[in-house]
Amino acid sequence: DGDGSTRRRRRRSRVRKRGKCGFMRRFLLDTYGVETLQSGVVVDVGGGRGELSFELENLNDVRCVVVDPQPLKVSRLEAKLRGGWYHRTAPLQRYNTRDAEGTARDGDEGGDDD
Repeated sequence: DGDGSTRRRRRRSRVRKRGKCGFMRRFLLDTYGVETLQSGVVVDVGGGRGELSFELENLNDVRCVVVDPQPLKVSRLEAKLRGGWYHRTAPLQRYNTRDAEGTARDGDEGGDDD
C-alpha cells in the first residue's frame, strides 16, 4: 500500500545528554591541549546551564564566557565538585589539572610565572 497505513512508525534514537559536557571537555583538551586553552578565553556560545564552562574553569583553569539567553545554573555543579564527583573515575583523572580541593596538580601550574 502506498497510503502508509501498513508502515511501521520508526522511533528516532534519543541522544542522551548525560556526560556530553565531560566528553566535549576531554575532546577540547585532546585536540587543543590545556596550555592552548589556558592561553586565552573560551567562548561557550549556546552554553545553556554552563556545565562545559564550569568544568573547564574548575577542573582545568581555563577562562570561559558563556553566551546564552538562559541563566546559568551552577549550584548542582558546585555540589558535585565539593562532593568529589568529578574526581572519582581514575582513568579520567589525566584530564583534570586541578585536584579535588581545587589546587593545581604537580606539573600543571595553569599559568606562567615568568
